[in-house]
Amino acid sequence: MLAITGYANRLSIRPGETLEIKVSSQSVHPYQAQLTRVVCADPNPAGPGWQEIPIDDPINTTYPSRVQPHHLGSYMFADAGEAPPLSKGAITLTALMYPTTPVRGVQGVMDIGPLSLAIDKQGYLCATLDKSTVFTLTEVRPLFERHWYQIFCCWNWAAGIITLGCIPQSTVEKRGSFKKSLNAHALRPPLTSKTYQSPAC
Repeated sequence: MLAITGYANRLSIRPGETLEIKVSSQSVHPYQAQLTRVVCADPNPAGPGWQEIPIDDPINTTYPSRVQPHHLGSYMFADAGEAPPLSKGAITLTALMYPTTPVRGVQGVMDIGPLSLAIDKQGYLCATLDKSTVFTLTEVRPLFERHWYQIFCCWNWAAGIITLGCIPQSTVEKRGSFKKSLNAHALRPPLTSKTYQSPAC
């Protein structure tokens, strides 16, 4: 983690408007602020390089350091030191989930080592291995906001199969229980997959 981090509360302002700079510093010493005009923000040595011009302003002074913690929201961390390696046997990730912002970018749900269960930026359930999207459950609509789902991802190393599933826990139009399996030997193209649909809940 960086010893000092900061951001502006607005991306752009007009003359006369107020801009707030939020800073968190872990140092025991004060930090120095300097207002500058950025002429070129490209540090590439083959180009003009970083160029900035200092601007005289009352903001240019020292400020006392203080830590401003940021909260990640609801999450759980489990020590998986005793978990079997993914290169042996099989493992299943499962969660009862109530997505509140399913279409606000990629969101991790659960992972162990290189295997992850997530929601993609369109709101679909997806599985990833080594940070590459293996497949997405697109046979049905994206996950609905504020609905309960039982989701799971099973990885069988010996068979080379990843199974991704979603079971709605409340009645939703055109929503059933879906399970999708992927032949994932070596996870290299071409990948073959089969899709199964069970009766609607």
